[in-house]
Amino acid sequence: MSLSAETAKIYDRQIRLWGVDAQNRMLKTRVLVYGIRGLSAEVCKNIVLAGVGHVCIMDKDVVTYQDLGAQFFIEEKDVGKNRAEASLQRIQELNPYVKVTCEAGDIATKDATFFDNFDIVFLTNCSLNEQIRVNDITRQKGSLFFAADTFGLYAIMFEDLLKLDIKIKKKDSTFVQEKSIQFKSLREVQKVDIKKVRRLSELWLAMQLLYEYHRHVGRLPNVDEEDQVISFKNDVFLKGHGLSGMTVRDDVVKSLCRNANAELNPVCAIVGGVAAQEIIKAISRDSDPLDNYFVYDGVESFSGFVERISL
Repeated sequence: MSLSAETAKIYDRQIRLWGVDAQNRMLKTRVLVYGIRGLSAEVCKNIVLAGVGHVCIMDKDVVTYQDLGAQFFIEEKDVGKNRAEASLQRIQELNPYVKVTCEAGDIATKDATFFDNFDIVFLTNCSLNEQIRVNDITRQKGSLFFAADTFGLYAIMFEDLLKLDIKIKKKDSTFVQEKSIQFKSLREVQKVDIKKVRRLSELWLAMQLLYEYHRHVGRLPNVDEEDQVISFKNDVFLKGHGLSGMTVRDDVVKSLCRNANAELNPVCAIVGGVAAQEIIKAISRDSDPLDNYFVYDGVESFSGFVERISL
């Protein structure tokens, strides 16, 4: 398939960056973005401007005043409307050459056939159990999977790109390296005996504690639940994984509790930019993707890092 003259003119800068073949793949790629808050808004902005063929935005919740701080596709007049429906027009205005659709609903109610329509699925604001369920489905379908969340000044992203073949080029555009990267599913990663993982990040482990607490009580912790989460850490989480009580400091747990339900625009911009870049890299296949977690620490190191959890 060759690009039309009009399309080539519109995406000239991208074509110069990653080539015609990659832009063709971009134009044919269908992406589902679930959970249209600040992080997803940043992802949608970047992939729509890059020229992804079809973006479907989906959310089960309505706009609240809390959303107005980080989600830049909504306004005060949208409060009470479904988040995806309220965001649709402004996302579409970014690039009229991209098909942008929306669906109001809970992804937990969708069976495997729903995902036939997508090549890439990006989830936010989902429980760990739901992330695993959807990733199992995308694996069966041969689709790529991303899941990410921000917790105030912290963030985490997981990606499963199945088996990705990439070609890394020199500046003179000759192929210098071809390689394949085999990814693990989220279910496989969650079964890893983490006490055997070398140099395991304390922050990554603390975020797993946060997801586990959510699994047990049905929500993220509130600011005044620091003591309960610390007790859960010691009595349930660390014992369940055979880890010592010093693996996650209480101060880190307290900081996560204070941040868990907040959404900050600067963090969404940073991590959403990384996530969108990873989606584009997975489509263009011209550079190394992250394997398999990206963790952002806006409290101590003010930077992000890759955490690879493998069998």
